Amino acid sequence: FKTMHISIDDDPKENIADWFNIAHRFIQDGSTLVHCYAGISRSATIVISYLMCMHKMPIHVALNHCVKCRPVIAPNRGFMRQLLKYHRELRKTRG
Repeated sequence: FKTMHISIDDDPKENIADWFNIAHRFIQDGSTLVHCYAGISRSATIVISYLMCMHKMPIHVALNHCVKCRPVIAPNRGFMRQLLKYHRELRKTRG
């Protein structure tokens, strides 16, 4: 097994977006389990960003997909702001 640890707190002030591209590359290497302490905010944010980037899903589609798979997810406000910013950045680069 290969592992990657992202050492951040589930705190709206944490900059999880700095980890998006690194996590996406790691996930691309093969079957991946993404988890955090409660499986609600940090892991969900990484998976949502992955779906937005690698599967070209709009944020609402990626979020709804994750909620269907795990209904308890709830990225904190700061992480949601970062996902929205990431969504806008992806839209700009894709035209």
